[in-house]
Amino acid sequence: MSGQLILSDDVIRKMLEQRAAEAPVGALLADITSEVWRTPQTSDVGGGNLRWFGQLALAASLAAIVVFAVVILEPGAPRGPGVGGTDPATAAPGTASPSASAAVRTMVSVGIDGPVMEGGDWRTLTFEHPFRFSVADALWVPGADLPRQFYLRARLPGAPRDEFDAVTLVSIQNVYVGPCEQGEDAGTDPWDPSAGPQAFFDWLEESSPVDFGMPRPATVLGRQGLELEFTMPDLSACAFGFMPITDVGRPTSFATGFPGQLTRYAVTTVNGQTVLVVTWTDDPGRWEAVKSAADELLATIEFLE
Repeated sequence: MSGQLILSDDVIRKMLEQRAAEAPVGALLADITSEVWRTPQTSDVGGGNLRWFGQLALAASLAAIVVFAVVILEPGAPRGPGVGGTDPATAAPGTASPSASAAVRTMVSVGIDGPVMEGGDWRTLTFEHPFRFSVADALWVPGADLPRQFYLRARLPGAPRDEFDAVTLVSIQNVYVGPCEQGEDAGTDPWDPSAGPQAFFDWLEESSPVDFGMPRPATVLGRQGLELEFTMPDLSACAFGFMPITDVGRPTSFATGFPGQLTRYAVTTVNGQTVLVVTWTDDPGRWEAVKSAADELLATIEFLE
């Protein structure tokens, strides 16, 4: 009599249940993110929206496996984004989702072209300043939750899928040396957060061949800070046509965006560290709507440490 195992649906399900039960999901997702971050990927240098599409796609694929296992193990558990999530083509942004749980769910990055999040309360997993936040239903795509960058892409009604409306939080631990002249080639210098938000705008002005403008005092993430609204200038005179700002985990960086993008840089200090909050759009006609959606989201952020 043969001892060969026949892979039926029931057998596969039991295997997944057993493996999921043995794996602490939060730690496993963190390990996946860390492993992806250590793996060299090909960077996208076509612009400033994001320059690490390849890594996001790989991280999202691996994370989806974990989320799938969790849903099988606990059919009644709150779902992560993209697991039975809302289709932005059929759901109206800002409406309550009947399937949204009142519990705080942990965000799972799905990449910039993934499904939108269900409305409700969420928290970060890997961003070095962990926080809780709330989103309206069917509005935000969970693009990335990295140690030094948190990124959400908006899906506003009528916005073309190849255009970007987004908000990101970037924890600045370093800045690039000669970013216009040398791009990322010269590496970075450590950033002194004690210098305050004005120091960031001073660095930006000194490093750029064009004038970005003067920031104004503002409340940023519930703290005192500085804010600057501007149209992203043409930086084609720089080595790579854009200017890298800070290393958010090699081989990636956060950099300036495409020329003509309406952009807002807001800077404050969180837990003794400089944090840059960036909001932008590809279409000036959506600028007020993008800022309104971003401000509504940012106002819900509650840092946990």
